Amino acid sequence: MKRLLVRLIYGGSSKLRPYEQACLDYWKDSLPAEAICILNRQLKRFDLIKRYSKGKLVVFYWSDDWSFSSWPAEDLFPQHGEEVRVARIKLSVFSGGKKRNLKVEIVFHRGRLSSLEFNAPPKIGKGKFEVIGLDKLADPLAVEVSSGHTLETPVKLTGWLGELVKIEVLNIKSPLLSAEQEMLLKQIDATLPVDYIEMLKQVDGFECVPCTVFGLSAIRKVVRPDGNYYILAEIAEKGDIAVLQESKTAMLFYLAYESDEAETMGTSFTSTLRNKLGWRIDNTSSQKSQPD
Repeated sequence: MKRLLVRLIYGGSSKLRPYEQACLDYWKDSLPAEAICILNRQLKRFDLIKRYSKGKLVVFYWSDDWSFSSWPAEDLFPQHGEEVRVARIKLSVFSGGKKRNLKVEIVFHRGRLSSLEFNAPPKIGKGKFEVIGLDKLADPLAVEVSSGHTLETPVKLTGWLGELVKIEVLNIKSPLLSAEQEMLLKQIDATLPVDYIEMLKQVDGFECVPCTVFGLSAIRKVVRPDGNYYILAEIAEKGDIAVLQESKTAMLFYLAYESDEAETMGTSFTSTLRNKLGWRIDNTSSQKSQPD
């Protein structure tokens, strides 16, 4: 009765659709017994499932505590990152006389199953589907990768970062270990700009009012009707700089908050920052290696 009342008030449903359940089960079958027990306890708690962006984003809720802050530690995974993609499922769909392949990412938030994210609207209806593959991206029983510690200023940096330090830069994060970077890069289904990758050798993000540049440990993904994007930088109250999921070109887009249109910015992360913030820093070497 309670679940019915919750659905009547908030919309959504209490059950996964068959193809969603199949993806989750396929991943669950690959887990050790301890992880399966934790996942099953979490699934029993969820009483509301809502879908957004034509079914591309499937989010799990618990109406007793929308923040999940009251969940006991034993019902949470050790993987406590803010946004961790633990697996990517490959789903083959037969619908309307056509065959399509979809990708479905299983996403954790602070130790719990948070969402399923499809790379395109499923549009399966009464069609057939088959799970055809699984890429494990992170171990849910492992402790999350911590973000780099804040470096004391002044910090000696080179290239365009060295020029940028002449402007007021805050909260410069130390670079992650190579193994940590490798693990986080596996979770990003896109090619990142070369000058962004080069930046990661020196820092894992920084703030420069009004901009926050995210390191690998803080990149998040947004699901929009026009595509799924990985956010590399945020300009306060204005918009985000992002790459499109599945992009192999490292093309950057500017997602203005007041617009539904994604503005194409080229493949240079540095030039995009300069364009949107009006910086006058010398990054000639970066521009030569990163033509727009």
